Amino acid sequence: MPQVIFADERMAAYGTEKCRRMRQHIFTKLPPIAGDLANRYVKTAECSSFEQTNHELQNIYNPRCASRI
Repeated sequence: MPQVIFADERMAAYGTEKCRRMRQHIFTKLPPIAGDLANRYVKTAECSSFEQTNHELQNIYNPRCASRI
């Protein structure tokens, strides 16, 4: 699970504790792409906001719910 550890460390400075728990849950479920998701999260958070990035991450994790957001 080195990708999950990398993702967690890469994004430690972003968001609230609730955000961190949500991201950690998603990264644990998607370990092969956790590092790539973390890099995208940081880029989007710096250009936009971590709230926007949380929505994007949730949509990647659960696309069936994306239409409800």
